[in-house]
Amino acid sequence: MLFFLSVFFLFASVGMIGGIGTGADTASTALSGLLSGSTGVVYAFLGTRGYFRGLVAVTLIEFVAWPLADRHWLHDPGVSRAMGFGAIGATAGIVLGYVLILAFIGREGRRYFRLQTEIDLAGEIHHALAPAVDAKLGAFEFGGQSQASGKVGGDLLDLIADEEWAAYIADVSGHGVAAGVLMGVVKSAAHAYRFDGGSDQKAEGWLPALNRTLFEIMPPEKYVTFAGVRPAGAAGEALRVFVAGHPPLLHYHAATRTATAIEIENFPLGMFANPTFHSETVACEPGDVVLLYTDGITEVCNAGQEEFGQGRLAELLCTVAAQPLATAASAIIAAVCGFGVQSDDQTVLLVRRASLTRAG
Repeated sequence: MLFFLSVFFLFASVGMIGGIGTGADTASTALSGLLSGSTGVVYAFLGTRGYFRGLVAVTLIEFVAWPLADRHWLHDPGVSRAMGFGAIGATAGIVLGYVLILAFIGREGRRYFRLQTEIDLAGEIHHALAPAVDAKLGAFEFGGQSQASGKVGGDLLDLIADEEWAAYIADVSGHGVAAGVLMGVVKSAAHAYRFDGGSDQKAEGWLPALNRTLFEIMPPEKYVTFAGVRPAGAAGEALRVFVAGHPPLLHYHAATRTATAIEIENFPLGMFANPTFHSETVACEPGDVVLLYTDGITEVCNAGQEEFGQGRLAELLCTVAAQPLATAASAIIAAVCGFGVQSDDQTVLLVRRASLTRAG
């Protein structure tokens, strides 16, 4: 409101000055100021709302109507009194408009800096929730990195390292602070329910428990894609893979130096109340690497609007699979950034079963 009032008084003052310059009488000068102030408010309203067609229409009307609004019929011999009145009114209008615009700038400035502080704080929380991963637990090694497209991202990267490790990534739909807040909820729920079931034969499991929690609190338009792995098998030599609406995982086979996709069809988390989820067990030989990633990696486009794609990512995985996994994660992010402009959050997590040489 302050903004529109300031615009009105500033434009009205200019209109009154114009009336003074043409030697108009009191009524004509006042009418000129009123029309100018009203026109300024209309322009400001249309401009701030993005109604550019309306701006064009008002401009055309001004060009057509202004010559017809000849106010000489309002003139009278008291021109000198009108000029005095107009000068006082124009000065008062300029001063009032200036004061109001300063008040508007001050108020908006405080709000901007408060919002900026909150966004910076949310960004710090995001980095705390999705730190880079570089670890070794038992027979497995881990390396991961998450790069937000803005100050606050919606991708989650996590390694739970306690009694039985679990590694996962998640992608909250949308961007910004709202996605960052939901990311914290996903991380808390993933930690709370990581030991729930997990086999196809059991009604309860990691994904159903996560889905139940998220469905109850998330807005209808929001959802979360998820991909995670946990050790499986009697000696922990295999991996149990959990996927919910997420891009396929990539499995690098050290014996053949090739990469294949691990595809599991499940709904994203938080979309439906009681969907059916299933997981799979994947054999993991020494030196094998499983790559988890978000769609911000494969959907990056180059100047020719060609996507990076799963094929390029699989080739890149074969190239970096023998490197330290933290280095490999950075190399993947760098290659994707070099391919095209980042428009979405980008996250990768690599899990490798240590080779006998490396383990020894």
